[in-house]
Amino acid sequence: MSNIEKRNEPRINIQCEIFCKLQGSNKLYEALCLTLSSTGVSLVCQHPFEVDSVVEVSIIQETAMPMLDFLITVARCQVLEDGGFEIGAIMRLPEESIE
Repeated sequence: MSNIEKRNEPRINIQCEIFCKLQGSNKLYEALCLTLSSTGVSLVCQHPFEVDSVVEVSIIQETAMPMLDFLITVARCQVLEDGGFEIGAIMRLPEESIE
């Protein structure tokens, strides 16, 4: 059986380090971004985020300057065997209001 991508917006495996924090918080968490698409992201973090929470994400270059900053809304958060959390989220466009 072949592994065919059935999503409207295919995800790209990127496996890169990111930093994330709950919107309005100063507590920063390191995470690993697994996949990215034009509408969503999946990541692994040692900190859980509640479903429907808004999280600020930054992909950092070696120069420590933000390469990409965006907001996500958590759609799922599942505990992994190693105690970490796999998080699936919807990317928010800059013009979308978040209430």
